[in-house]
Amino acid sequence: MSGCLSDDEEYGMKTGDGLIVVWMNVDPRHDEELHDWYEGEHVAEVAAIDGVLSVRRFYDPSHALRYMAMFECVDETIEPGAGFQKMVENATPWTMRIRKLFGEERRRGNYRLLHAEGNTGEGAALLVVQSDITPEDGAFDSARPHGCLSYRAYVQMPPENAFRPEHQHLEIYEFDDKDAADSWRLSLGAGGETDLSVRTRTGTPVIT
Repeated sequence: MSGCLSDDEEYGMKTGDGLIVVWMNVDPRHDEELHDWYEGEHVAEVAAIDGVLSVRRFYDPSHALRYMAMFECVDETIEPGAGFQKMVENATPWTMRIRKLFGEERRRGNYRLLHAEGNTGEGAALLVVQSDITPEDGAFDSARPHGCLSYRAYVQMPPENAFRPEHQHLEIYEFDDKDAADSWRLSLGAGGETDLSVRTRTGTPVIT
């Protein structure tokens, strides 16, 4: 898919062909400051970049990288583009402090959309699957997990950077409740090197 942009008016969520995902963790003592930084500065900073369509945040207390932010983009050129890189290179004092808090406990991936089904944006929980297995066309249609509202599959784009996730492929199932997401996670199993995470919404979504 290329140059595709959808705007679901019912849910107000815009999705494009690009997705930037950031996973991170801090000592629980700093959870409140991390939340305040996102809500008070960083979400608005990212949302102001040309080509960023929306920002959403999610949380999984059992994962090594508990926090996850998803930046929906027009396409995969936004992350290496001038606007995003200017933000990265001209970090505010608050951002510099937060970077020290998470240190090496951070990953950032830039993705291109391969396949999408359903409406994105109204779900209470995500099942996030990271692996090196290429998602098969029609896999979602044949499975149709109970309570699943949407499914999207992505491939990670070069160039590599210091915070790039280990896996090349990303699948995101959006569910109407966490129990349904947990159930589907159990059905998928551990799967060797596959990273599975059920995440619930946190913070205030921003639609540009």
